[in-house]
Amino acid sequence: MSPYEAAALRKELNSRSQSRVQAHWDAYLKGNAEFLGVPMAGVRATVNSLWDSGLSDLPTTDQREIFTRWARQPYTEERLAAVLLLAEHVMPALSDDDLERLEEPLVSGVFADWHIVDWYSTKVMSAYVAGGDRTLRSDTVLDWADAPALWQRRAAVVSFVPHAKQPREFRQDLPERLLIACDGNINASPERFAHTGVGWVLREMSVAEPTLVADYVAERPQLTSEARRMATARLRPGPYRRR
Repeated sequence: MSPYEAAALRKELNSRSQSRVQAHWDAYLKGNAEFLGVPMAGVRATVNSLWDSGLSDLPTTDQREIFTRWARQPYTEERLAAVLLLAEHVMPALSDDDLERLEEPLVSGVFADWHIVDWYSTKVMSAYVAGGDRTLRSDTVLDWADAPALWQRRAAVVSFVPHAKQPREFRQDLPERLLIACDGNINASPERFAHTGVGWVLREMSVAEPTLVADYVAERPQLTSEARRMATARLRPGPYRRR
């Protein structure tokens, strides 16, 4: 068995499992995801160990294929390992041609809970859109807001959370493009996670664009009260609260 096959990854992760960690996540996510019970430090240590043991020597095509295999596994820690593999090791080798591969876990429903989608968006996709042909990459991801799948639409906005505090430094029209992507989310569904992703990115963008965000919230009665509180958290007087 190759040390990079999914079965080998699971064996390595299981060796770092902790029952209290599994109990915590099972209770927190209420059965919406499956866990082995490995803390994030253990997932990262597993990926780093495999990388140092020879994964780093494989061609980039093989490394990308390993990402796809790991991402398709049922346990959250296996999918997080896939995310960390790209974010912390393979990212510099990715090209504009990798957009379809990066989209696949969201299109197929492999990544379909807020925990893994938000990790993937803020660690992998946020770095990816900042490289290569930035206009091509960011336009493509922003257009995910029109996708049929809830989690792909959420990724369209959450992928820009790390860039939202200084959006025009990323690209001059990012604030306006993000508002279009926000509309794609909140107009498509009243589902909670369609709206909280919008609230999150607007909250960060309100640092640089307070009037734009305030006007957007005021003009969108369909925005849920939770998302509205998130979006305006930095605009309200008094101590800062995220919601």
